[in-house]
Amino acid sequence: MTDKLTDASQTDTNELVSRVKSSVPGSFEELSERFTGMIHKILSGLGFPPSEKDDLFQEGLIGLYKAAMLYESELSSFSTFAYVCIRHGILSALRKMPSQTVESDYEEALSLSDPTSPESIFLGKESHAALLERIDGLLSKYESCILKYYLSGLPHSEIARLVGRNVKSVDNAIARIKHKLSRSLL
Repeated sequence: MTDKLTDASQTDTNELVSRVKSSVPGSFEELSERFTGMIHKILSGLGFPPSEKDDLFQEGLIGLYKAAMLYESELSSFSTFAYVCIRHGILSALRKMPSQTVESDYEEALSLSDPTSPESIFLGKESHAALLERIDGLLSKYESCILKYYLSGLPHSEIARLVGRNVKSVDNAIARIKHKLSRSLL
C-alpha cells in the first residue's frame, strides 16, 4: 500500500514538474510550496549569518527551478534530484559570500556532511579543475563537446546543428555521457 502511495505521489510530482517545464502559470508556485520544507531543512543544517537567510532561501528556490527544468524521470526520483540541486545552489551561494565566517561555516558544513550522501558525492572534495579533468578523461572529444553545449542549456536540435550531426546522434551521446558520469562519479 505504501508503494502505491509513493508511486502516486511521485507521478503527481512528475506531472507538476512537466507543467513547470511547459511554463504553465502557477505550476512553479505549487512546486515551491511542496519543497519549501526541504529548502528550510537544508538551510537549518548550515551555518550562515541570519541576515543572509532570505537570500539563501531564494538560492534554494533557484536550485529547485533548475532541478525542475533539468529533471529526467528515468534517472532518479525528483525529490532526490531536487535535494542535490537545492543544496548545491545554496552551498555555491555560501561559497561566494565575502565573510570569513561564512567561508569557515561552509567548509565545516562540507566536512560534517555524510560522505556517502548524493550531494557529497556530487560536490565531492575535489577542486573544480580536478573534477573537470576527471570528466574529460572519461569522455571522448565528441562527448566533451556535446556536454559543454548541453550544460549551457542549448536544445538538442541546436547542438546537432553546431556539431554537424543529427539529433539522434546527440541524444545518444547525451545518454552515454550520463551513463559514464553516473557510473564513474557517483
